[in-house]
Amino acid sequence: MRYKYWVAILFFICAIFQLTDAQAQRIEKKINIQWKDPITHHISEDRVLSFLSFEDCVYLQTDPGVPSFYEMIPVQDFYESYQVSIIQTEYEDVKAGEVQLIPEDFQSKTLKINAVSAYSRKKPYLLLSFVPIVESGSGQYRRLVSLTLTVEGAQPARAKSGKDHVSQSVLATGQWYRCGVTQTGMHKVTYQDLIAMGMQAPISSSQLAVFGNGGDMFFAVSTRHACVYSEIVICSCFLKSRER
Repeated sequence: MRYKYWVAILFFICAIFQLTDAQAQRIEKKINIQWKDPITHHISEDRVLSFLSFEDCVYLQTDPGVPSFYEMIPVQDFYESYQVSIIQTEYEDVKAGEVQLIPEDFQSKTLKINAVSAYSRKKPYLLLSFVPIVESGSGQYRRLVSLTLTVEGAQPARAKSGKDHVSQSVLATGQWYRCGVTQTGMHKVTYQDLIAMGMQAPISSSQLAVFGNGGDMFFAVSTRHACVYSEIVICSCFLKSRER
């Protein structure tokens, strides 16, 4: 009887742990940032733009002028929220000659990590992104070299239908045109290109915006993250402040 009693207790404890595991997923990840020489783009004969750069970086409208880390990580379920914990970081000073490439309005003093859920080809993913640069003092910056963190997903949610997604998505309004890129970097789209896509002249630059997913395919999202597409930098928006 005593043996059966302990078996029952152990089974109950195992069942609790299995239930807890089903409601949350914990991912531990180490990220290494391989910084490269700044990239330079010749806009015209007398206009040159330079940007800080690292391997596989992207440039998003949320933080124009600085490179961002972006990765899609497969997860077990579509989670409503994530708890991000930073375990270890390693920084190095931004070189004196490269500090001038950081926009004056970038004043992030701490590492801010974004974690949201999305679907791609009917499979759930964690979208992880952050800018690996922090301000360490007046006119001084440090850049991330390596990062170890944990991301724990909680509250699995059932995705909404495609109809619900479209009604909440940024794609629900305006006229949209799709184009693809095969290389990382800055891409030039001319007035003639826009006309060839089907836009009607005249075209005002103030009415244009570019959205994407850091080089990945567009995917379906649900619940709070239906508008997950990130607005991509259009260089003409900050050309004057970045010319040299």
